[in-house]
Amino acid sequence: MNSSFRLLSYTHGFGGGGIVEPVGYFSLFRDIASFGYVVVAPRACDWGCRDDHASLPHDPNGFAHYYKQQLLAIEWAAAQSTEPFDRVDFARIGIAGHSMGGQATLFSSSGENASTHNITASVLHHAYSHEYPSAQVPMLVFTGTTDTTALPSWSKTMYEKVAPHLAKGFVNRKDTPHWEPITHPFGPYHPELALFTAAWLKLFVDKTPFADGLNYEELLFGSSNHSLCGGGDGSMEECEVSRASMDVEAH
Repeated sequence: MNSSFRLLSYTHGFGGGGIVEPVGYFSLFRDIASFGYVVVAPRACDWGCRDDHASLPHDPNGFAHYYKQQLLAIEWAAAQSTEPFDRVDFARIGIAGHSMGGQATLFSSSGENASTHNITASVLHHAYSHEYPSAQVPMLVFTGTTDTTALPSWSKTMYEKVAPHLAKGFVNRKDTPHWEPITHPFGPYHPELALFTAAWLKLFVDKTPFADGLNYEELLFGSSNHSLCGGGDGSMEECEVSRASMDVEAH
């Protein structure tokens, strides 16, 4: 059977002692999957996390090792032989995460983690981190002006640390809280978050700037009313994207 899907490994935020019910992210996962992705997400931080290691002393336990759970999710998916995993092309993989999972995604994007797991693009949703390694894959960073949990200045630092030869983006949306990716119990979920996350994956995982009637390059780097920084994602406090050395193919 020919491969027809790509994989997204998504790591959730901290809640309930590190456990979150999948329903909170269901709308986000459903919307991203509709673009042709199989989304895997660890429910908890059972493996790859150490209770005695956090980014800073006041961070919840396991923060600094949570990225290993994201990488293990990729390894688990690659080992499956049933649908839909038997139809996934694991040659190029995307990762994303929210809050604590945003830091995990940042760590998974840096060092040798990306190359050893075929990671080619990452997206951060309101990432919580006090450490800022340089991402080694194209990275899109989302935050909001009313996020008092993971401050916008932290996200800006993550954006600025991306390796200079890579594409990157920073989105600080007005009146947007920390819980933007979640439908329940906090919300309200912002559907455009999935659209622009998927567009980033289309460009840097699928290497496809145009498909299914959508121009993903225009959505991300254009200046129209529908583009990311042109107003398609709502009112912006700050929005900037850099193409750098884009590597995409027309289909």
